[in-house]
Amino acid sequence: MLQQFNAILAANGEDPVSESFEDEYELYERAVRLLEGGTRQQVTGEAAYKAKIEMLMAEVANLREKEKHRSSALRAIWINPTVAAQDETVTKVVLVLLHGTGLANAQVWQAWLQHKQPEIRAVFHLCSNSSSKPEELPGWEVIRNHLMPERYLSEWGKTSMFTATVQCMGVLLQRYPRTEHIVLASGTHIPMTLAPFAGLKPGISLVPRMLETPGFIRDWAELGLGKLRSTVLAGNDEAAWWANGLMFHHQWRALAADHVRYLCDYKPLLADVAEAVLTKFATMDPRGEHVCVAPDEYAIAMGLYALCIPFNNESATTSPDPGRVLTDKFVCSVFFAEDRTDHPVTFDTVDGGRQVYHKGEYIKRSLLDVMKGAKARGIPFVRKVDIKVKNDADQLLATLKKEYWKMEGGKGQQQEEAKQQQTKKRRKS
Repeated sequence: MLQQFNAILAANGEDPVSESFEDEYELYERAVRLLEGGTRQQVTGEAAYKAKIEMLMAEVANLREKEKHRSSALRAIWINPTVAAQDETVTKVVLVLLHGTGLANAQVWQAWLQHKQPEIRAVFHLCSNSSSKPEELPGWEVIRNHLMPERYLSEWGKTSMFTATVQCMGVLLQRYPRTEHIVLASGTHIPMTLAPFAGLKPGISLVPRMLETPGFIRDWAELGLGKLRSTVLAGNDEAAWWANGLMFHHQWRALAADHVRYLCDYKPLLADVAEAVLTKFATMDPRGEHVCVAPDEYAIAMGLYALCIPFNNESATTSPDPGRVLTDKFVCSVFFAEDRTDHPVTFDTVDGGRQVYHKGEYIKRSLLDVMKGAKARGIPFVRKVDIKVKNDADQLLATLKKEYWKMEGGKGQQQEEAKQQQTKKRRKS
């Protein structure tokens, strides 16, 4: 398709469209849809075909000019001149999004921060609407040393969750300009490895898809289409394009830096679309039952789809091409108490069993069971862990160090010793 399209462009004296995922790629996709026509009717006759091509070329030229100015203007909005680059050695940032409950398992995070790989940076964001005093939050002794100075409004179940996340990521891209990925985590995550996503190639995002039936997605897409058509987007074709990208996904994901920049550029439009869809979902549920819907569970994927980023299920380490979103790789392990429940199970002990719903049946799982399963599947975080009893907290940390971080004579210890040697050399020089 791209080769044919470039041949048409060349025949009309236009520059070819590259395969790089810049603004031109979006224009190419939009132009192809324009050529195919919103009604998908066949263009018959040489005169009609020529007229269609001429209209296409004019539209492409117009879009290119508009997009060139639009992109530079939008980027100027989110790039903050007061944010200076701090560390150009950081390639991955773990952004921990905190609300009023603070950081669970602070002992685990403290140890992980001391031994993690040096190219990884962990940053905590505390929402501006938290009613708790920061110094009174659980885990404050860890949070305060890695806290973003910026604080944004982030209300659960509202569009501000999405906008706050994007705002944070935009600041982090400026602060750490060589960042390849930003990994999102919550205050109840525990890290299972000292180098999460070490093998993830630049330009590839992981947005794990929630398991939903095709009929369910179709019904919700139709509702979203109706709302988008009547509010945010005037054209039926564009509204349909957005609605077709409606994919429910886990809010905890790993996003490539280029994809984050797209989200930052188009944040105002994405926020409007997310608000429209959220309003429609809150008032009309096609299944006739309550469903937990939050904008951070659909807005990111829908936005990347609408910006023409390819989605597929290739392996995160073997995918040959950058600039795509993979949907089959989970960023964190989480279990639910029953099918379609709103909230995941919280593990507050290490070896105590909890009843969870898994692959169509109810089974007993302890936190140790969940950790073993995550390790077997290569999942770098386990979520909804909140250990408050000291003996259990000590057992959890000891298990992580020995069996997962390999801190006792294993690779983790060797890496730590190498890091200490590098530090000594820098001090001497």
